Amino acid sequence: MKIIKVNILLCLLALVLGSCEDFLESRDKGQVLEEKLFVNKEGVEEAMYGLYYTIGAGELWGAQLPTIMDALAQYLTLGTYSTENSGGFEELMLHNHESERSTTLFGGIWTLGYKLISDVNKILENLDSWGYKPLKHMDLYRGECLGIRAFMHFELLRMYGSCNLSKRGIPYVNNYGMWVTPFSTTRECYDKVLKDLNEAHTLLLEDENLLTYPRKPVNAYDQFTSYRELHMNLYAVKALLARVYLTRNEPGDVDSATMYARQIVDSKKFPLPTGANVGPDHFIRMMSGTVAQDEGIWGIYKSDTYSALQSLFLLEKGSFLAADEKMYEELDPARGTDHRSNWIRVPSASTPEVSEKLGMRLMKLINASVFNTANKEQAPIGYSGSNIIRVPELYLMLAETLIEKEPTEALRYYNEFISSRGLNTEESITKEDVDKQFWREYLQEGQYWFRLRRRQVPEIEVVPALANAKGIKTIQMDENKWSLPIPDSEFEFREDGSY
Repeated sequence: MKIIKVNILLCLLALVLGSCEDFLESRDKGQVLEEKLFVNKEGVEEAMYGLYYTIGAGELWGAQLPTIMDALAQYLTLGTYSTENSGGFEELMLHNHESERSTTLFGGIWTLGYKLISDVNKILENLDSWGYKPLKHMDLYRGECLGIRAFMHFELLRMYGSCNLSKRGIPYVNNYGMWVTPFSTTRECYDKVLKDLNEAHTLLLEDENLLTYPRKPVNAYDQFTSYRELHMNLYAVKALLARVYLTRNEPGDVDSATMYARQIVDSKKFPLPTGANVGPDHFIRMMSGTVAQDEGIWGIYKSDTYSALQSLFLLEKGSFLAADEKMYEELDPARGTDHRSNWIRVPSASTPEVSEKLGMRLMKLINASVFNTANKEQAPIGYSGSNIIRVPELYLMLAETLIEKEPTEALRYYNEFISSRGLNTEESITKEDVDKQFWREYLQEGQYWFRLRRRQVPEIEVVPALANAKGIKTIQMDENKWSLPIPDSEFEFREDGSY
C-alpha cells in the first residue's frame, strides 16, 4: 500500500483547533518501509509509526493474538460445539496444535512477528549509519526500536520457545537482511532480550519528563514527543523488564522484577481509579476499544478496533462467549461489588428483543456507542486502540513477589488494587488470591495463558460445554503443549531442515 505522508500543516491546524484524531489516524497508516524515508526526521517517524501499525494488526494485538491465548487458557467458549473434530477453534482450545486452524493461526503470528522485527532492524540500520541532518530524537527512535525488538522476541519466545532454559528457544534476529539466523537457547534469548531492554531503558530516560500525570497537552510543534503512552516508552520498558525477570526466574530475578514494578507503581503516573470512578460507568467506558486513559502504560493507536473485534465477540452465532459468566460474582456480599462484572453483560441493542437474543457477551473491549449510537453515555474514555501493558499487572506482581519477604507491603499493593475494582480490603492474602485477581483482570487481553505457563500447572480444565461435547475434561500439560509449533516454512532454508 502506498505510504500516506503526514501532512504537518493540516496536523498542526487540527491540534490547534483541539482535535487529536486526525494526527493519530496518520500514525495508523504507515505500513511499508522504503529507503526514501530515511533522509529526514519526518521519514524516520513515519517508519516508526509503521511499526506500531504492524503491532496493532489483526493477526497480532489488534484482535487474534490475545484471543488465541485466551482460548488456550480456557477463558472463552463458543455457543455450540460439534461432536466430531471440526479442525476449528475446538481443536485450538483442546491444544491440538497440529490441527489446520491452529497451525494457520500460529503461523500467522510467527510470520508477522518476525516481519515486525525485520522492520525494526531496518530502521536501526539506517539510524546507525545516519548521514543527514542530525536528529533531535535519535535516542527516542533507537530506544523505541530496541524496546519493540525485545518485546516481540520475548512474546515469540514465551509462545514458541521451550520453558527449559537450556533447550531450543527461537532465532533472535538483530540484523537486517536475508540470511538465516540460527536458533538460540531459551537462556540465550533471555540474555538478548535483557540486553536490548537495558539499552532501551538508557535511551528513553527523557520519558521521565515527557510522560507525566496528569498527561501533558499535545505538543503541536513536536508531535513525536506527544502521546507517549502510545509509544514504546520508558515505563513500558520497565514493565517488560519486570515481566522478563519474573518469567525467567533465575536467582535474583524476582528481586529485579520487584524493583522495576515498584518504580512504575510508585511513580504515580498510572493511577488506579478512586472515588466516583470506582463504579459501573467507569468500567464500561475505560477499555471499550480504547487504550485505558490512566492505567495504560503502553497501548497501540488503532482506529478500527470495533470492526476488528465485532466478529469475534458480537455475532449472533459463532462468536466467542465468556467461559464463566459469573467469574466476577462474590459469594459474600460483605466483600463488595466487583465492577469488572460490567465487562460481561447483555449489550444495550436497538431493541430489547435484539439484546435478549444476544444474551451475555464479552463487552470489555467493545465500544458500546458504536454498537448502538443511542448509547452515547457509554462512549469510551481515552484514545481508540488496544492495550498491551496496563498497571494492574504491576500491582499484582508486587503482591505476589513480596508476599513472603514483605507481607505488609504485598497486602498494601493488593488492597490498593482490589479497592479500585470495588472490592473491600483484606487483612491477609495468599498467592491463590493474587492469581484469582489476575484471572479476573486480564480477560480478553491474552495474559493469563502466560501466567499458567510460568507456573507450569500440570493440567488445565476444559470449559464445560466443550468438555461435554468432546468427552475431554482436562488437558494434561507438557513441553509440547506449552510450546506452540513453529511453521514448517521456518526450516526450508536451514541445513538439513533442522534447528
